Amino acid sequence: MQGHPPATVPGTAGTAGTATATAGLLLYLLIGALTFSDFLQSGIVTFQAATAMGSISASPQEYSMLATGYAALAVTAIALQRWFVERLGWRLLMQCCAALYGIGALVCAHSGDLAGFAGGRLLMAAGSSAFFNASRVLVNHIPPSPRRFVGIKFLASGLAWGV
Repeated sequence: MQGHPPATVPGTAGTAGTATATAGLLLYLLIGALTFSDFLQSGIVTFQAATAMGSISASPQEYSMLATGYAALAVTAIALQRWFVERLGWRLLMQCCAALYGIGALVCAHSGDLAGFAGGRLLMAAGSSAFFNASRVLVNHIPPSPRRFVGIKFLASGLAWGV
């Protein structure tokens, strides 16, 4: 079978180099995706406020209280992030956060009233509060090298695309 050989990291040979390159690419994509999803959902909820308020029959004051509740829970979760990491570990914490975020998004999508939307947004806050911090920590765990700069570019790109 003819084709191109798999891409490898310079200085490595065989499948170990391919696995390293794939793992590096997946790490960069994760860094960008975490930042992107955090900022995108905030932008969507902010810029589509009028549509969302009409869908759930909420007044501007009620919607502002939703945003305040989201922010308060997100700040609290960020403050407790180290405590959660020490007890759960990074991987399990991020899996739980992703699950909470996804469940919250589904609840918001299927809510027809203020209470359902508020519950979904609070679940999303509990989940997405760790996303940006996790991206920053992942970048800082890349050894100082051109690879770290690539990680910083993916973090910044995720932020720019999400906004």
